[in-house]
Amino acid sequence: FDSLTIVQSVYFWFDNGTGLDFNITAVNQSGEWVVSYVNVSNLAEGRQGLRVRANDSVGNINNTALNFTIDFTTPNVSVVTLNGNPNNKANFSVRSGNQTFNFTIFDLTTEVQSVYFWFDNGTGNDFNVTAINISGEWYVSYNVSAFAEGQQGVRIRANDSVGNINNTDLN
Repeated sequence: FDSLTIVQSVYFWFDNGTGLDFNITAVNQSGEWVVSYVNVSNLAEGRQGLRVRANDSVGNINNTALNFTIDFTTPNVSVVTLNGNPNNKANFSVRSGNQTFNFTIFDLTTEVQSVYFWFDNGTGNDFNVTAINISGEWYVSYNVSAFAEGQQGVRIRANDSVGNINNTDLN
């Protein structure tokens, strides 16, 4: 917006991290300059730069910059431990009580927003328990004596801040 002259042109310059920067000319829609760029898959994953450049009818130029992040990758789930010991084939009795399930879950580009553990307890009444994050280590403590007798399944579902989801199954 320019209160004294007419904004003649606006373009968006993308620094997409590949060395192949590009510009897109905006279209004036009743005083609002709009760019439609829907193919974000052409942008490199990671931090991106965007500069908006406006030029009025007498040659005054204004540049505004902002950064944003492109993330196509699901969170990584690793280091399966049960009560501090690496083991994904543990055996419990009905007297085992609370057991702690621990996973290292991280995302190199954005934050891991939520993690839950889905338990198939052999009764047809599957359930979820939301994990607690302590510095990238996600924990769930659950009383396994409530499980039905037999092999149980556990799925770890990790969701990053842009909606990429990892489902890791342990049986």
